[in-house]
Amino acid sequence: GTEMAGTEMAGTEMAGTEMAGTEMMAGEVPPSCSSPVIGQLVINEVLANPDGNESTERSEWLEIVNTSDQFIEMQQLSLWEAGQEEITFAQGCMAPHSALVIYNQAEPSAWQWSSPPTGQVATESAGSFGMTNSTDILLELKYNEESLNTFNAAQALIESGLSINRSPDASADGVLVLHNTLNELMSAFSMGLCANGARFETACINE
Repeated sequence: GTEMAGTEMAGTEMAGTEMAGTEMMAGEVPPSCSSPVIGQLVINEVLANPDGNESTERSEWLEIVNTSDQFIEMQQLSLWEAGQEEITFAQGCMAPHSALVIYNQAEPSAWQWSSPPTGQVATESAGSFGMTNSTDILLELKYNEESLNTFNAAQALIESGLSINRSPDASADGVLVLHNTLNELMSAFSMGLCANGARFETACINE
């Protein structure tokens, strides 16, 4: 298996590619960096109830996927949980066909990007979008107050150590299912990767 941020990949191989560490390097923002529109950024996978002690390395996390062919501007993008604004991005661009894994108990410097972002990524507020295991999960991505994507999962779907994922994988309006029902791998989660273990950069080949 592959270890990442203290969390095992639960039966999912990284297809020979390590996820990019989060070195927040300042870079040139490409002139083609586009404002997001509905359907491009997807809250794709959520682990609300990690195995073990959630106050240590087994942090809750969520995965955001850029499904478009464009660099997406993150400035003024915000993450909401149960109607409360939790994270607001100040700047930075997300690479095409890439994933961002946000941990609720980690600073942005510890988040995982499957492809490095461009520009200096910054947030105006960071980190504690804590999801309880006793209520429904209500997550929303907004851009300039416009709702881009919602992830509303019933409390009954929350299981220890098992993520909730879109089906089909990375679809903006896919239904929410337990990860181990998605394919023959029966993996518990695929943090930063397609459900079949491929990289989003490959458009989830062999899905």
